[in-house]
Amino acid sequence: MSEDKAEKNVITRIDSNTQLVDVIEQYSVGAAKVYITKNGEYIIKEPPVSEEGFKVWKDMQQHLNYSLPSETEDLEKIELVTKHMKEEAIESGFTDIWEKEKTHLEYYLKRDLIGYELIDVIMNDPNIEDILCTSFDREIAVVHKNHHEHVLLKTNVKFGTAEKLDRFIQRTAQKFGTSPTTSHPIVYLSSPKNDRFTFTWEKEISLPGSTFAIRKFPENPFTITHLLEKGSLSLLAAAYMWIMLDAKSFGLIVGETGSGKTTAINALICMSNPRWHILTIEDTRELRIPHYWNENLVTRISPSLGGGSGKTRFDIDIMDIGKLAMRKRPDFVIVGESRGEETRQLFQVAATGTGGLTSFHASGPVTALSRLESEPINVKMSQQMILWYIMHLTWIRVKGKISRRMMSITEIVPKKDSIELLEVFSYNEKEDKHYPETPDELIEKSKKLAYAERILGIEDLKKDIDLRISFLQKCLDEKAYDVKVVFDILSSYYNVKNPMYS
Repeated sequence: MSEDKAEKNVITRIDSNTQLVDVIEQYSVGAAKVYITKNGEYIIKEPPVSEEGFKVWKDMQQHLNYSLPSETEDLEKIELVTKHMKEEAIESGFTDIWEKEKTHLEYYLKRDLIGYELIDVIMNDPNIEDILCTSFDREIAVVHKNHHEHVLLKTNVKFGTAEKLDRFIQRTAQKFGTSPTTSHPIVYLSSPKNDRFTFTWEKEISLPGSTFAIRKFPENPFTITHLLEKGSLSLLAAAYMWIMLDAKSFGLIVGETGSGKTTAINALICMSNPRWHILTIEDTRELRIPHYWNENLVTRISPSLGGGSGKTRFDIDIMDIGKLAMRKRPDFVIVGESRGEETRQLFQVAATGTGGLTSFHASGPVTALSRLESEPINVKMSQQMILWYIMHLTWIRVKGKISRRMMSITEIVPKKDSIELLEVFSYNEKEDKHYPETPDELIEKSKKLAYAERILGIEDLKKDIDLRISFLQKCLDEKAYDVKVVFDILSSYYNVKNPMYS
């Protein structure tokens, strides 16, 4: 295929003659249309452009790629694009085409010059969670939040040539201040919207060439209302977790990749005291904490001048930030994801009486404790006794659809020379229910609730659980999906004015 034809396919890869079979969902993303099919396809239909319009678009794109200053703001680029295009249309005698196709031509120029080119629609689709490109000659795959039953949806988008994919990766990486090279063929970066990019470069470590994976994070994260409405956990389990947070407990949220660990942390922490100083520690900012005195700390990795690997004196890792956290007197510390030896630092922070929460890759509480004790983490049993609970999340098929569910909440009960795992909440797959279902059953079963009752000065534990459930039910009844709205409703429990609105 010639370069001209290949470029043209960038615009006209789906036209009015395309047969869309068994469409189960369709919606707009800007000027484009998206169709989800029964057999697991994600089809994009963008505005059509005529043969003459394509020539005008290509000319403008080539000119502006070289003439636009790199520091030009996006809005300025659009103004320059529009101005230059109109002038060129008049000079070239394409006034009629300009007047007829202006909207569509501007769409493609904006998409390709300041957007994400071929994947711009996907990047702007709020329903997409992950984007995967495994080769230039394969269609891009996506994870759609409403269609997990397909795992990956096959799109009608592919780069077609290695050169096009490499060009896209270089341009995207440079946009955020870095660039892959043969000496540094792996690039991790985050966009201002907190989308997380992972690139591999050419054939250095991936065959037949460059690849990328993008984890998208919603601008408006899931709240406890979303989790309750979807059945991810029960009202009683949410009330239990609320009390655990108030008691400044230390817990783990465990599960496989994509099981909703970060989503759960975001949703759960919204239930904690609005006047707390909450400190988050992450490699890439993913957590959106609504507290007024929230402090976000992120790691810093400085490029090695010698091209070598390993930590330099300019790097600041999670271990360094963990030490810093101990000097800031937070009420609660959240580590976005614990993977290695930095986990020990969080255990040290929690040992001072500060509340703690982190996500951790494990297939259940037993596996989690085993991983903690193994290399390179090395958190021994005597330290593991600091833990209060482990919440386990996973994917499961419910009524024919793949859904996220809390499988269990297990309390860590220290003994003289061992740890007892006490499962206080469990999930029944056949009934799609969480047990226990009543506060009385929970109070009888749990060991940590009695301790929390004492340190929080709760006079009537059952009454307190019922009160918390009533606030959570209010979130459901009022369909409170916005973080600030949920936070405001739950803050009423503390009988203080939410500092967010002071």
